[in-house]
Amino acid sequence: MRGRLWRFALDSSYRAPEAALTSQVGPDYGWNLPSLRSAIADSEEESVKARYTRLFTVSDGTARFQDLEVRLEPGFAVPPAEPLHAAQFLPAEGTFWVGAPSTWVGDTRHPAPRRMIFVTVQGEYQIEAGDGATRRFPAGSVLLLEDTTGAGHSTKITSAEHAIVFAVGLRTDAV
Repeated sequence: MRGRLWRFALDSSYRAPEAALTSQVGPDYGWNLPSLRSAIADSEEESVKARYTRLFTVSDGTARFQDLEVRLEPGFAVPPAEPLHAAQFLPAEGTFWVGAPSTWVGDTRHPAPRRMIFVTVQGEYQIEAGDGATRRFPAGSVLLLEDTTGAGHSTKITSAEHAIVFAVGLRTDAV
């Protein structure tokens, strides 16, 4: 039964045998398939998307912003947890923390030292792209840095507190 349930959680087209629809899945699970099927159907009606900003270099060497989103699909969980939504993103090489005090100065244009993702966890910073567009990245924002060539961007801390980001280094062999 457990294998069939897991298949169901990953593939909402799966229909369990009728006997399973009226019985408990197991004494340690505490939910039944109709409620699970309902939860998956409800989650499929809601389009769960992750939004992020990309900073990249165009052919003339200018850094630009692009707003992107990725749709998350239901099915990421191990019973008895209800399915979460998930999507593959980019191959990672490592993770690290980056921080800057509110007095840090990064106003000279510079390219990113490597492809990476920044997830702001504290404070706020502002980036000015090479085309003059500016964006602020408060706690909870996600930035994909890919402007590793060209003139780059400038950065300044806009919060009174330190800016702290959780960084994910991206593999250079995968785009």
